[in-house]
Amino acid sequence: MGTPARGKHRKRVVETEDYIAMLHRMIEALARRLADDPVGLMHVEPLRQHLRDAMNTTIAINQEKPRGYSFGELAKSGA
Repeated sequence: MGTPARGKHRKRVVETEDYIAMLHRMIEALARRLADDPVGLMHVEPLRQHLRDAMNTTIAINQEKPRGYSFGELAKSGA
């Protein structure tokens, strides 16, 4: 029983910094793509709104945790 059952692989751990770096690369690739297809710019604003909403949700959830970060700590981190 030392190996996972077929189809049940261990979840790969990706550090937050690596994940953010991937997102930056994807955004840069999107910018290059939109340079050739400016009609696609109409999709950028909903993405921006989605990211803003995700940040706000994350901050709100963090504030509900007993040991969440303070607003001051979040401000220092650039959140």
